[in-house]
Amino acid sequence: MKRLSFVAALLCLAWPSLVQAASTPPAQFVARCVAITDGDTLKVLYVEGETKTEIKIRLFGIDAPEKSQAFGTQAKKALSDLAFGKDLTITSTGRDRYGRLLAWLAVGSTPINAEMVKAGFAWHYRKYAPKETELAQLEADARENRRGLWIDAAPVAPWDYRQKK
Repeated sequence: MKRLSFVAALLCLAWPSLVQAASTPPAQFVARCVAITDGDTLKVLYVEGETKTEIKIRLFGIDAPEKSQAFGTQAKKALSDLAFGKDLTITSTGRDRYGRLLAWLAVGSTPINAEMVKAGFAWHYRKYAPKETELAQLEADARENRRGLWIDAAPVAPWDYRQKK
């Protein structure tokens, strides 16, 4: 019985830290980019007081080529050049079906989501961001000027590529 009381006491002491670690960050916050998964997903380290939380983020409104797809490696490198090791301002728009935080990212005044589309390393993801006319315009401009993946004669959209896999 003493052991059970001791474990219960430890759990009570640890509970606030456990709840805080699992809590959702604010709608807008700053965190350091610590990993790049691919051209539209990265991980950040969010620090709040003594608590450090790694958060996986999917860039809102864009879809970059898969790693195994043409331009997948270049898209990952482009995102790395923009974000890795930098403090990002993150503005959350919710979570996707995989639990990743969906967000707009910026380094200073540079909007990363838009920069990826502008450079031709991501599509405007119309299915999930149909009202983002700036992304649509940036994609049209990248296509017209054959930047990034748009140099390819017949680029395959990531959603089509995933469906065929």
